[in-house]
Formats: sequence, structure tokens, C-alpha cells
Amino acid sequence: MGCAVNFSEIEVNISQSLFESLYEKGIQLITKLKKNMKINECP
Repeated sequence: MGCAVNFSEIEVNISQSLFESLYEKGIQLITKLKKNMKINECP
């Protein structure tokens, strides 16, 4: 069972390894993209 947390007004900076670890456990962090953020597309 997955869980989605939406931080629509909160800026959160986390490391890529922490994000991947949470994602593997079914936790997805959804944030708005900033204009200067690079988008990495997953295969």
C-alpha cells in the first residue's frame, strides 16, 4: 500500500538516496517543480 504526501507550500530539500529509499518503501514525496530544477526522467 503506497502513501502520497503533498508538500504544496513547503520547500523540502532531501538527498537523492533518501528519496530513493522512501520510494522503494512505497512513500512518494510530491512537490512543485521550481523553474531552475532539472527534470530527470526515469526509464
